[in-house]
Amino acid sequence: MSTQKEIPAEKQHLLAEIKDISDNRSSQYGSDVQTLSRFAQLLSVISDEQSQSAAKVERQTDKLIALTWGIVVLTGVLLLFTIVLYKDTHTLVEHETLNKHQALQNPQLQP
Repeated sequence: MSTQKEIPAEKQHLLAEIKDISDNRSSQYGSDVQTLSRFAQLLSVISDEQSQSAAKVERQTDKLIALTWGIVVLTGVLLLFTIVLYKDTHTLVEHETLNKHQALQNPQLQP
């Protein structure tokens, strides 16, 4: 349950008015209309706060999406780099194997 300090002043004021109206009912119809009016105002305040919060969440979501795409691109670059290094290493190993094979076949060519 939230404390009074956590509730913004405008909400506190509307809630206090709603409580006062409901406690001091002089005529049923008038107090009901006033109560509904205050509830409508309260819902409007809550809606505005929710819209602001939704906008913040939307911005954070956009940032997360951008960061995720950055990670995807970085992963792709690292994958390509790994493939190039693998091919270079594979070519080097084949070249060394060929040199060893030739050296074994022609021992007089060795320094």
